[in-house]
Amino acid sequence: LANQKILTLDWWKRADQLRPGDIVFDRQGKPVKVKLVQDCRPQTCYEVMFNDHLTVGGDHNLGFLLEDKTYRHKEVCYKGKNKPTIKLRERRLSQIADEPLQRQDKFGKTKYSVPTTQPIQLPAQDLPVPAFVFGFWIMNRRPGRYFLVQDDYRETTVTALQDHGYKPKFEGTSNKFTVQPTIESQLAPNIPRFIPNNYLMGSAEQRLELFRGIIHGKTRTYNEKLDTFRISTKSWTLIKQIQWLAESLGHRTHLSQEPTLKH
Repeated sequence: LANQKILTLDWWKRADQLRPGDIVFDRQGKPVKVKLVQDCRPQTCYEVMFNDHLTVGGDHNLGFLLEDKTYRHKEVCYKGKNKPTIKLRERRLSQIADEPLQRQDKFGKTKYSVPTTQPIQLPAQDLPVPAFVFGFWIMNRRPGRYFLVQDDYRETTVTALQDHGYKPKFEGTSNKFTVQPTIESQLAPNIPRFIPNNYLMGSAEQRLELFRGIIHGKTRTYNEKLDTFRISTKSWTLIKQIQWLAESLGHRTHLSQEPTLKH
């Protein structure tokens, strides 16, 4: 649709603002140049909402490579070590619009899923604070400019901070510490409340370091049994930014909101 936002090297643009020569990204995460832009006036349009709350709109010709139950089972069995031999077929919206999207079994799970992109290849950015340090700070900052680190991440967090030139100072045997120089002094005068765009538009390596910092900044995020990370925050803006960050690195996400807690 004309108002669909598309990621370009110049941040997000509406589809009707794209011009030949603009750089967008394919499903391998690689930059590609727009060669042709055409307008059309379809009579029937659709809006597709995924379970991560992201949406995409288009006409009946909009298609997806759809994963089904069999493909997902093979993918889980291989655990990324070998590619499943099953090839995905593209299905247009007009072909699936009238069929049920939930499996007709006792589980009632989603019938189809769409493969995630490979990590989006963006150029490196000049950052005022290293990506890992900023990610840790944005999730862990507290009044008094001190931090808390969980035991599992203490060694790797301290090592990462020291590698970037910071000196952690712990209070006795507790996991409470401060750093010198302070992060705020390097971000001043405009201390951000959310993740600035230059961090979200960094290279894949910078975004991965940012994500590592966020994980280290939260306690009890990893569930080993489910092999998933769970991140919660009261800020809808921040959690949407973290979702974009994770998906730009090729990870699947699922977004849920507690109306009373606004998580």
